[in-house]
Formats: sequence, C-alpha cells, structure tokens
Amino acid sequence: MGYWGIKLFEDDITCDAQDEFIKNLKMGRTPEEASESTLERLLKGIDEPITNLDSKYFDLVITLNRRYLALIYIGLAATQLEMNCLQDKVKRKAIEYIEDGADLDFWGEEGGEKYEIRKKVLDELKQNLLNYKH
Repeated sequence: MGYWGIKLFEDDITCDAQDEFIKNLKMGRTPEEASESTLERLLKGIDEPITNLDSKYFDLVITLNRRYLALIYIGLAATQLEMNCLQDKVKRKAIEYIEDGADLDFWGEEGGEKYEIRKKVLDELKQNLLNYKH
C-alpha cells in the first residue's frame, strides 16, 4: 500500500478503486454493476479467515484490513461523487469509515500537521457526500 500524499487519490488503494470503477463503466456496466464488480475484485481475500498467524501480528493485520477497506470505500465514493452517480450503500460505508477515523492513525498523532490535514480532507469529503443530491 503506497502513499505519495495526504489528499484523496494519493495512494494506491483509492486509485485502484477509481480506476476499476471507471474501467467497469467503460465496459458498459451500470454504476451499480460497476460498483459490485469493483468491490468484488478489490475485496477478494480481505475477509478470508486468518490462520496460522502469530498472535503478535493479528492486530496489525486487522488494522491494515480496516485501513484497506476504508480506502476502497472512500475512493469509490469520491469517484461516484465526481461522476454524479453516488450510490447510497457506498456513501454510507464511506461516511462510516470516515467517522470511525478511516486511516488517520497512519498519519501520526492527533494534533500533528499531517494528521490534521488528512482529517480536513476526509471531513470535506464527508460533507460533500452528505450534501449530495441525486
């Protein structure tokens, strides 16, 4: 999972969500079908049971999975918002992850410069999602 900035679409995962959704639309799928296909591809394996994992790594894997899920839904919601085809399910999940702190732990301690910038970016996306009208 690579990051090159703090803003939206400055990491591999949100870019993958955006690219996959747009690719599916270009293939002639409806936004609903494109979302399902995107989520199916990007979520593959994320919910598989964790076996043979040393307990000291369990929390790390759970944290990384949570961050991965958050970024998938954030990327998909932001893309749908830009394309004026935001789906309620995607909107709700993205807001849920944003309210839960999404990937803020990655950006350091609360009050730190990067943390506060990322929080502002996510809060702005949340407001845009809440204000979206079909």
